[in-house]
Amino acid sequence: MTTVNEQSREYLKVAVILAVTILLVYGDVAFMGYTLSLAVDNEGVLVGTQYGYTGRRAYSSTVLDPLSTGGQIQPALQLIVQRLYSGHFPLWNPYQGTGVPLAADPTWSTYFPTNLLYFIPNGYWDYVELLKLWVAAMFSYLLLKRFGLSNAASMGGAFAYSLSGALIVNPFVPWTDIAIMTPALLLVVKRCIDNTSRQSLVLTSVVVSITLLGAHIETLVIQFLFVGWFAIFEIITRQTGRIKSLFGLLSSVVLGLGVAAFFLLPVFEYLLGSAFAHGAGVGLQSLSTTGSPGINLNPAFYWVTLFVPYFFGFFQAYPYAGLRNVFFWDIFPGYVGTTVFFLSLLPLFLGSFRDPRMKYYWFFLVSEILILMKNFGVPPVNWIGYLPVLTFINWRYSSSILAMSFAGACAFGLESARRTSKRRAWVAVFVVAILIIAGLCASLASRNSHPQGWAGRDHIDLSHGNWRSAVMGWLGVR
Repeated sequence: MTTVNEQSREYLKVAVILAVTILLVYGDVAFMGYTLSLAVDNEGVLVGTQYGYTGRRAYSSTVLDPLSTGGQIQPALQLIVQRLYSGHFPLWNPYQGTGVPLAADPTWSTYFPTNLLYFIPNGYWDYVELLKLWVAAMFSYLLLKRFGLSNAASMGGAFAYSLSGALIVNPFVPWTDIAIMTPALLLVVKRCIDNTSRQSLVLTSVVVSITLLGAHIETLVIQFLFVGWFAIFEIITRQTGRIKSLFGLLSSVVLGLGVAAFFLLPVFEYLLGSAFAHGAGVGLQSLSTTGSPGINLNPAFYWVTLFVPYFFGFFQAYPYAGLRNVFFWDIFPGYVGTTVFFLSLLPLFLGSFRDPRMKYYWFFLVSEILILMKNFGVPPVNWIGYLPVLTFINWRYSSSILAMSFAGACAFGLESARRTSKRRAWVAVFVVAILIIAGLCASLASRNSHPQGWAGRDHIDLSHGNWRSAVMGWLGVR
C-alpha cells in the first residue's frame, strides 16, 4: 500500500523528469539563447526586432500563423499584463482603431493563469511556453495513473501529448491554453464520478472555470464535447451510483460556470455585437473539401503528414509561390507522430480484453477514429456540422483532443508491451508495422499517380457520398 508521502515523492520525481526532458528537447531555447517568440523577430513578416528586443535570436518561423502570433497575440498579452500590474483591469485596448474591448475579446484569453506571467522580460517569454508543455505533460501523467497504468506507460503518454504537434507547432497561440487543460478536465471528471465528494466537486468546478478562462470559443466547444463524451462513457460503464455521479458532475460544471461568470458575461455581450470570422456551414468542411488557396489536395496527403510531418518536405504556414505543393498547416495544425501511432495499435494484438482498464483504451481508440472521420469528412460523423452552434465551428481546433486520444491509446500500448511475452510482442510489432507500411504505400501511390502532384488533383468530397471515389483516390486508382 502506497503511503501519501511515498506517492508525493513519486509525483515529485516524475514532475522533475518531465521538466528536465522538456528542457532538453528544447535545449536550444532553454540553454543556447534562441527563442520561439514570433513577436520579437519574424523574418518576412515583421521588420527587424520588436519591443527593444536584444540578445536572443529567432529560432524558427515555421509555426502556424506567424503574423497573428507575433503581430497581434503576444503584443495584446503584454498589454494585458501591463494593465494588471499597474493596478487596472484590462478592459479596454486604446491602441486598436478608436479603441476596442480587451478582456471581453475571447481571442486573448486575458485571465488564463499562464498568460499572467508575461510581466517577465521578453527574453524569457519562451519559459512560459515550456511551462505550458510541462503542465500538459503532468496532467496527462496524473490522468493515465488514475486509469491504473504504470509509471513508464503514464510518462510515455504524457510525452506523447505534451510534445504532439497540436502544442509544439503552435507556441504562444491562446487556444493551446485550453489544450493543456484537456487531460486535467478528464482527470477531475473521472475523480468526480468515482467519488462524488465536496472536495471532488470543488476541484472539478475550479478546473472547469480555469479552462473557460482559455476563452477561445471554438476550442472550448470541441473540448467540452470530448469531455462530455468521456463523462457519458464513464457513467454508462459504471455498475452503481450513476444518478449520483451525473448529478454531482453537473453541479460542479454549473459551479464552474458561476466562478468564471465575471469573464463569460462580458464575452457573451461582446459576441452579440460582433461578426463571426466565418458563417454557418464551416462545421461541414473537412480535409477532403478544403485545401490551400488555389490548391486542391488529396486527403491522403494529410493522412501521411499527420504521422510523418516532414514526409513531403519542409512545412510552411503560408503557401508562398515556391511552396505551392507543401503542406498547408492552417488546415490541420498538429501531428501525432509515427511512434505514437504504432504504439496506439499494439493493444489490439497484445491487450487483455478481461482487463477492466482496457475500457479506457477502447474509449481513446474510438475517439481518435471518430475525430479522424470528422476531419476527413466521413458521413455520418461529418453531419454533426449541421447541428446548431457546431455549424459555426472550425474543426481544425480538434487537433488537441485527437492528440489526447492518441496519447491515451499510446500509453496503453506501452503498458501492453511491458506486460506481454517477447515472442507475442514481436508478432504484434510485425503485424502493426505491415499495416502502417501498407497505408503509407497506398498514399504514395496516390501521390505519384498524378503528374502534377497534389496540386493537380480534384477535391474528394466525402461529406457528399463520394466514398468510393475517395477510396479509389487514396489507392491511386482513377
